Formats: sequence, structure tokens, C-alpha cells
Amino acid sequence: MGAISAQPLPNSVCLETPQLSSKSAPRSECPSSRQRQLSSSDNYAYRGQSHSIPSYRHPLQPPKASVPVRHFTGEGKNLEELWQQFFADPSQWWDYRFDKTNVSHPDFKHKHTKEALWIDKRSNPDWVQAELTTLEVGVVQQSTFSWNTAIKQHVRIGHDEKAIHILKQMQEEGLVPDNFTFLWILRACASSGTLEEGRHVHSMVSQQGWESDVFVGSSLVDMYAKCGSIEDAYEAFNKIAIHNSVSWTSLITGYVKCGQAKKGLELYRQMHLEMVKPDSVTYGAVLNACANCLALEDGRLVHAQIIESRCKLDDFVGSCLLDMYVKCGSIEEAWNAFNSMHTRNVVCWTTMIAGYVKCGFGEKALELYHKMQWQCINPDTVTFLAALHACASIAALEEGRCIHSKIIESGRESHSLIENCLVDMYIKCGSIHEAWKVFRNIRKHNVACWTTMIIGYVKHGLGEKALELYKQMLVEQIQPDSGTFLYVLHACASAAALEEGRHIHAHIIHSGCELDTSIEACIVDMYIKCGSMEEASEVFNKIVQPDVVCWTAMILGFVRCGQGQKALQLYRQMLLERVEPDSVTFVAVLTACASISALQEGRRIHVQIIQSGCIMNDFVGSCLVEMYVKCGSIEDAGRVFNNLGSRNVVCWTVMIMGFAKCGFGDTAVQLYHQMQMEKVEPDAVTFVAILNACACISALEEGRCIHAQMLRSGTEHDNFVLGCLIDMYAKSGSIADACRVFNNMKSRDEVAYNAMIGAFSMHGQGKEATRLFEQMCQECLKVNNITFVSVLTACSHACLVAEGLYYFESMNAVYDISATMEHYACFVDLLGRAGQLNEAEIMIERMPYVSIPVWRTLLGACRIYGNVKMGERIAEQLLDMEPENASGYVLLSNIYAAAAGQWDRRDTAQRSSLERQDIMSKQMKNAQCLRTIPCTDDV
Repeated sequence: MGAISAQPLPNSVCLETPQLSSKSAPRSECPSSRQRQLSSSDNYAYRGQSHSIPSYRHPLQPPKASVPVRHFTGEGKNLEELWQQFFADPSQWWDYRFDKTNVSHPDFKHKHTKEALWIDKRSNPDWVQAELTTLEVGVVQQSTFSWNTAIKQHVRIGHDEKAIHILKQMQEEGLVPDNFTFLWILRACASSGTLEEGRHVHSMVSQQGWESDVFVGSSLVDMYAKCGSIEDAYEAFNKIAIHNSVSWTSLITGYVKCGQAKKGLELYRQMHLEMVKPDSVTYGAVLNACANCLALEDGRLVHAQIIESRCKLDDFVGSCLLDMYVKCGSIEEAWNAFNSMHTRNVVCWTTMIAGYVKCGFGEKALELYHKMQWQCINPDTVTFLAALHACASIAALEEGRCIHSKIIESGRESHSLIENCLVDMYIKCGSIHEAWKVFRNIRKHNVACWTTMIIGYVKHGLGEKALELYKQMLVEQIQPDSGTFLYVLHACASAAALEEGRHIHAHIIHSGCELDTSIEACIVDMYIKCGSMEEASEVFNKIVQPDVVCWTAMILGFVRCGQGQKALQLYRQMLLERVEPDSVTFVAVLTACASISALQEGRRIHVQIIQSGCIMNDFVGSCLVEMYVKCGSIEDAGRVFNNLGSRNVVCWTVMIMGFAKCGFGDTAVQLYHQMQMEKVEPDAVTFVAILNACACISALEEGRCIHAQMLRSGTEHDNFVLGCLIDMYAKSGSIADACRVFNNMKSRDEVAYNAMIGAFSMHGQGKEATRLFEQMCQECLKVNNITFVSVLTACSHACLVAEGLYYFESMNAVYDISATMEHYACFVDLLGRAGQLNEAEIMIERMPYVSIPVWRTLLGACRIYGNVKMGERIAEQLLDMEPENASGYVLLSNIYAAAAGQWDRRDTAQRSSLERQDIMSKQMKNAQCLRTIPCTDDV
């Protein structure tokens, strides 16, 4: 066997020196008299223990009483005879050359007689040095202590596999491990997680009878717990003869690390019942258990016990106490405990900073970070991470830049966690450029770093850039994880990149991540947002057991595609399969009800929401109010609104919008004032709703007051809100105010131009409307359906027939916009106002679809110009298309009234109208009677 290099022993290893005789021979050291104890840095479980450890005796060594012990060479034999005996049979000697901690210790010692030899002794014969050079390595056997020293050194530097290999070599040499060997080998198995090797060592421990030893037994418990076998750990604990705080702490720590914190707390209570006094390490383990299971009351009790036991609140226990209070959500008690600590190291400061970040107090966390530096406590890597998270939580970009500079000064900028956190901080602070700069300077990108950057691009609406980064990631042969796939699927959805989404779907299947339910739901959502409901349904149907997220994604997909009825059918199927809906599901089905005005279905879902307890969710409450509003039941909406516990700005806005939509503009304005009295700040959507309410009742002064509030709130730069403001002024009769708002806009988009063209149209200023339309085209702004509706209406009101005909024909020819029913109605109205009734009738007949409102428009024009013959013809067509609607007779009677000498025919038309109304009334009554008759065989 090769020689093992000498390693100095730590100061904590105590050597028992034997008594010297009256002669001045150097002191020898016998392995049987060594007393070894683990230092506090070797194993936390031995800190503060005062247990006596028995003197070490090698298993092959005879009892002391049967062998006379000689500690120096001058007794019985001279030096030359002793060296001759050594070279005659070196295997009978222990070799201590490689683990001497003192020059006075011998180099060789006889296994039985304990006679000692020193290589550097001046009285050695001259021939000894020459003979030593010919001595083969391994002939003189090293002691168990030497092997233990080598094993210990390897474990300390993290070479666990090497330590286990040395144990096997030791056994091959015929040496029997002792309790100290097992202590270090079990520690190596624990840190490397080699459970099978640990079980093999356990069998050796059992064979030699060390299983009941408190220290070896505690090490066994610790090894099994760290290897994830808590059952074996508990079994090993029960075999320990006498349980002390070390063994109890090992088991409690094991249960906490295995995720069974409540069991750890039960063991702590049992430990108290057995009158075993906990130490600081025990308190740390129990506080971690309280933190993991959020047992605040138990944590407070442990805190009180720490104070009663007068246990020093050192950095270890203090940091565990702070962490417990933080994780249990009691940041005030954490702060009080922090202030009560006499000494606070960087761990305690970092725990408090991270706690404030977790509880949403980013500014307080940064304040504590600066205070820590004022007290000359230098931040470590974890501190910087917590401070960066604080900056990200409150979007403190400048503060983040300062911390970045501090990280560079400390030399930690190349740490992988720091790099990822810097990228994340810049992304959340809105500086995607600086995030990319940090990302680009990272030498070695891991999957977390790539994913963080992809998330940044997705959150900033740069889906295509995120997909480019994903492709680059694959080129560099970095395998994406489930988090990466989630966000590249979001990128495909945001960019409507269907083909790219299909490729990523195939990659997910190949990587085996498809079984992740969150990824399955995201794939469904991607196909839906890319407009492929068929592929979304195909993926959904292949899911073995879809969870609520998958069901909700499909329901939302049908809602977005305008298939509200299908969405409700899927919701019923979901309930049949015993899947409980969550708040997002309720929002989806309420939106479905609102889209198809399914009031009764909405009321049933309302009951289910109350039963599930989701009624307290603000978002669900807002959607419930909106559903009732869109279904036309403003009374139900008001009832829900009044019963909401907390009403945010969304709820108020929905109600204001609902009253405005139902024509109750005055009530909407009153509700807006009530909202302000309750100190709820309006947002942009609220201003849109209240401006619409003012417009519908022409409340000019109220609108001006709201305009002033918009200026104070800073929403005057929102073009959509300004468009509603222009519309409000126009509908309230103040075209001058509308023009002033339009002219003061810093940047005008399509919304602003459409609103202003509509305003000119309302006020009959056709020339101004067409001029603004031409200006809009010159600024290369995209015109749409709404733009042409406003322009054609303006031409109609100003009787600009030629201009109207030009714009109507240019819609499809120049701007590639297909005419809708509204456009035809506007153009027919233009021709009717200009008296070109025959041209209007030809236009209607050429329409690609039949429109009753357009025919009614032409019938109204016939009344204006007294065209009785055309009016009669159109009225007959309307009655054929809508036999239940008598409005055609009413319009025809008006035509007769307007025409001279047609009073008899007007009376006939009115009688026909009344007769038709009576017939329809009787038919409705008969239908109601039929619905009430029971369906039996006797009827």
C-alpha cells in the first residue's frame, strides 16, 4: 500500500501523554491511551457536550494488566537490539511517521510491548539510516489512528468518496475500524447521499456493537436523515442506549429536512417530557420546524423557552428565530427579536432584509441594507441577493444600479446566482437593455440565466425576441427545463407564432416534459391564442386527468372565440368530472354568460360562487357585476355591488359603465361622486365610463369637472381617454371644446382622429370631417371601419353626395375594407337625404345581405319626399320579412299623411297596423296557454 502523506492534526485533538520514568528518555505516545473528541467545527451535534469519552484501545491490543508497558528504549534492551528487533519483523510495529503532531512523539512503536523508536535520535546506530532506505513501503503497518486521521482529512475537504475508499483499504489491511472511524465515515455518507454505502457501514457498526453508542448512533440518525430515509433514522434512534440532546437533535433535524416539520415538533415535545435539556442546536432545529409548517404559536413558545433557559441568543439561534417569525408572516415580532439581539452578524441582517422583501416592504429592506453597512457589516452573496430582490419588488432602478456597483467592488459579480438576480432586477425595473447587457457579459450561461432573460422579453411584450433567444439557447446546446418551456409557449401565444409553437410542442414531447400539468395547460392556451381551437381541443382530450387550470384554459379559449355556449357546456362537463372550479374558472364562465346574455345560467353560477367562498374575491365580484350589467339586469348588479365586502376601482367602474349603458347617466354620475367620497381613485377606464355617462345625458359642466380631474390625475395623455373626452364634448354640444382637446394632444392616433371626425359628423360639419380624414391619410395613419362610418355619416348630414360616393367606393378599392351593414346604411341615408331614392333602392338590392334597418331608412326617405308608390312597395317587403312587426304600417301611414289627399289611405294603414298588433297579441296569449297545459295522454 502506498504511503499516506502526513496531515497535521487540529488543535482540538487531545493527546494523553504517559508518565515518564526518572530517566530522561523522550515521551512516547500510546494509541491505547489516546482520548479523542470531535471539535465544534467537525460536527455541530457535539457542541456544548461534556460527556466523558473512554480511552481508546485497539481491538487486537491485550489488556493493560497482562502486558508490562515500556515507554522508552532504555529499559530492558539497548537501542541497537531494539532496532535489530524492528528490522527482523517490521510488521509487529505501528508506523506513526505520517501523523505525528509533535517531534517528541515516536516514529515506530511495538504493537504489544509498546517500545518506541525515533528515526532522528542521535544515539541511533549508524547502520539504521541505510536500512531504513531499503524498508519497503507498507511493511510497517499504520495504526487505526493513522487511518482515522487520513479519513478525517478527506471528509473535511469534501472528498467523501476517497474517505470511503480508504475505509475499504483499511479493512483489506486487516485493521478493524473503531467508533471514531465510523463517525467520520457516516459523515461522508451523509454529505454524499450514498444511502447503500451508509447501510453497509451500519451493518459493520452493528457487528462491532457500536450501535448503542450515543455519538455513533446520532451519526447514524443524521446519515439516514440526510440520505432521505427517515424510517431508518428513527429505527437507529430507538437503538441508542441513552438519548441525549445530540441524538434528539439529530432526529428532529432529520424530520425537518425530510419535510415532516410537524413530526419534528412532536419529537421536541417528547424530548421535553423525558427531561432532556435542549441546547442551541436543538433550538435552531425546532425553530426551523416551526418556520416550515408556519406554526407561529409553537415558535413563540420556543422563543419563551429560550429566554427561560438563559440560552445565549447567539447568531445561529438568533437567525433561526428571525427566519421563523418572517416565514410565519410576523415581521413585527421578527424586528423586535432582531433589536433584542446583543450581537448581529451578516446572517441576521440578511434574514431581516429578506423578510421585509417577502412581506412586501421593499423600501424598508433597502433602508436596513444601508443601516447594516453603516454599522460596518459587510454584505455577503445572500445579502446582495436579498437587496436586489428588494429593488426588483419596488422597481428601484437607481438603487439597483448602486448595488450592482457594490457587487462589482466586492468581486462577486461572476457568481451565477448574482448574475441571474441582476438580470431579473433590471427586467423588473423596466430596463430590458441593461438586463441584456448583464446577460451578454456572463461567461457561462446556465439554463436559469437563459430562462430569466426569456421571461424578461415575454413580460415586456417582445415575444419574437424571446423566441430568437430560445433558438440561440438551443444552438449553444443548453437543454430547456419546464420553466423555459412555459415562457417560450407564452411568447408564441403573444406573438401568435403558431408554427413556432408546434415546433416547441414537439420539443416538449421529445424532452418528456409533456406530463407536467402546467405545461399541458400552457400548450392548450398557446394553441387557443394562436387561433387553433382544433389543436387545443386535441391536446386537451389527450390529457389523462386534466386539472382545473387545463379546464379553465379551454373554457377561456371558447369564450375568446365567441363560443360562449360551448364554454358553458365544457364547464358543466368539468363539474360532472368532480373538478372544483377556482376563481379564474368562475371569471371565465361569467364572461361566457355575459357574452351570450345567459342570465339564468349566470344566476346559477352566482349561487355556486357563494357556496365555494370565492364571492370575497374582488376580481370575481367585479365579473359578477359585469355579467349582470351585460345581461341587462341592473338591479341584480346593484344588489351584488352593495353586498361586496371591499369594492375596488374595477367594481365601481363596472357599475358606472352599466348604468351609463342602460341609459341611467344621472345615476352613473351620482355613483361616481360616491366613489370619490369613499376615497377610491379613478383610473383611465373609470374616466372612460363616466365620460360616456356624461355624453348620454349631455352633462357638459359635469364633463368639464371630470376633465379637470383627469388633468390632476395624469391620465390626460391617454389617447383613448381623450377620444372619449372629445366624444363627450361633441355630444354635449360643445364642438369648440372638442377641437381644443384635439389640438392640444401631443400625439394623435387613429382613435383621436376617429373621435374628432365623428364630432364634426354629429354637428353637420361635413367639410371639416372630410378635411380631417384627408389629413389623417397624409399622416399615414391606418383608417378602419369606424373611420368610414364617421366620414359617410358626415357626408350624409351635409348632403355631400359626390364625396360620399367617392369614399364609399374607395373603401374596398383603395383601403381594402369590406363594406358592412353600417356603411350601407350610411350611404343609403346619404342618397335618401339627397332625394336619390331610385339609386338608394338599387344600392340596397345590390347589397350582399338583406338588412331590414336599411330598408326602413329608405322608407323614411320616401316619407320626406312623398314617394307613395315606392313607400308602399318597401312597406310590403318589410311586412313579408317581419310579419310580426307592424312598424311598416306606421311608416306607411306617415307617408300617406305627408302626401296631399291621402288621408283615407292613412286611416286604412293605421287600422291594418292595429289589427296586426291584435293578431300578434292573441297569438302570444295562445302560445302562453299552450305552455301551461300539462302534456298528458288525456289532453
